[in-house]
Amino acid sequence: MKIKILISIFVISLQIFINSQAQATELTDNPPKSQIKSIQILKDQAIISYKKGNYKEALTYLENIDSNNFDEETLILTANCYDKDGNTDKAVEYLQRVLEINPKNSYAYYNLGIINFNNGNTVTAINNFTTAIKANKKFNAAYYNLGISYYNVKAYKKALKYFNKAHKLNPDNQNICYNLALTYETLGNVKKAQKYFDLYDFLSNVKN
Repeated sequence: MKIKILISIFVISLQIFINSQAQATELTDNPPKSQIKSIQILKDQAIISYKKGNYKEALTYLENIDSNNFDEETLILTANCYDKDGNTDKAVEYLQRVLEINPKNSYAYYNLGIINFNNGNTVTAINNFTTAIKANKKFNAAYYNLGISYYNVKAYKKALKYFNKAHKLNPDNQNICYNLALTYETLGNVKKAQKYFDLYDFLSNVKN
């Protein structure tokens, strides 16, 4: 259950990055305006295909863009398409390219954390999520997934710390409340566990 929750947050955060950076494209070698327009059209088509779950189609659009004109957003989009298409090695390659351009790109570290977690490399994932948070102190999903990672290695007090940080940033998130309750229960704090189970039930009923 927790892994499904994790993946869902991953997708949401990636879409936020894509949308928020859409007006901030930087291209190398100053291509002419007509070329920039063509590149943007291909990127837009790739984003549409990605959101529809057509990852191979999205990659086809991206492959028609000169890789020298890939900005951070396009590299992350390409990485995510490869990851969703099952090619995690390629995904990691593109995320590393992002970090060569911008060593403080929190989304690149975050996505590396997702890949490492899903591949069973939990300790590396913890390092990735921690670095993402250092680059972006308000990265709610990174706090949450850091909590998931610590819970996975039975470091329950550390898991609790990061679930609480995630909850502070997003108090109405059902998944955070559920995992807070689960962690408090594991640590033997029945009263706190019940509080967050009740909040989880309340939020579930409100959304339904």
